[in-house]
Amino acid sequence: PTVEARGRVLSAAATASRGREISMAGSGITRTLRHDNAWSVTFANGRIAVMGPNGLDLYDAENLRLTESVPFGDRYSYVFGWDMTPDGRLAVSESNGWITVRDRPDAPPVQLARTGMPVGVSFLDNGRALLAGGAVYDLTTRQKRFDLPVGQISGPFTVKDNRTLAVASTNSV
Repeated sequence: PTVEARGRVLSAAATASRGREISMAGSGITRTLRHDNAWSVTFANGRIAVMGPNGLDLYDAENLRLTESVPFGDRYSYVFGWDMTPDGRLAVSESNGWITVRDRPDAPPVQLARTGMPVGVSFLDNGRALLAGGAVYDLTTRQKRFDLPVGQISGPFTVKDNRTLAVASTNSV
């Protein structure tokens, strides 16, 4: 959606709420994508990528139709963290500590590293590097470039412009 469209939705939501809980219908949102137990979502390459307990589901962003389902994990592991580049490359951190990268969601995984605990992952440097729980890996050589001075990151984080890292912990950001 454009900035203008998002603004209209937020304005409609604020007007409709008037101090009450905001509802989808009351805010003017008429189309929704229903997904069973999704825990995170992102936009990539004209699609909406939704991660849940059974893996990654990809939906067409225009008509909200499911275009692809990619199972992840098994009965012993689950996806802990993941990131997707705009062109569809996928990095996954599983609960068993494996960090894998795929050229596209349905491509075979390439093992990058194994950590002692599940960690978050984030592409850096236009997809040429990956931050995985406090270590930065070069995706061309699949070698660790360096460790961040903050140590292992086991909580939620986000990276802006390859320079700013925000980490959430129990009582601070």
